[in-house]
Amino acid sequence: MLFDLPSLIFSYFMCSTNFADLLASGELCDAKSIKLPRAKTPDFATALTAICNNLHLAFVEILEDSASLHGCSIQQQHVCMLVKETPDRAGVSVNCKSSDASLASNIIDEIRSFV
Repeated sequence: MLFDLPSLIFSYFMCSTNFADLLASGELCDAKSIKLPRAKTPDFATALTAICNNLHLAFVEILEDSASLHGCSIQQQHVCMLVKETPDRAGVSVNCKSSDASLASNIIDEIRSFV
């Protein structure tokens, strides 16, 4: 039986200190990113909401034009994400890191399908 990617990830709250420690630990071996043009994302808040709701990620920190997100797969693989409005406000950039070599790639592909 095949499962879709969002059903394999669950929201996992992590404080910003632990999140920073995880990012610095070297445990996250894979990183992928994508830039979404404004035509695909009406605004930063809409893109952020879509990513959180569709991928079941928890907010770690939210600033005016960026947010840190975290989740875990059912196999306890961490997913850390930074979602930022581009400096020129022409779109949104998403940087994803994971402790699994293919999970970050699959997540970026999933984001392309719904944002």
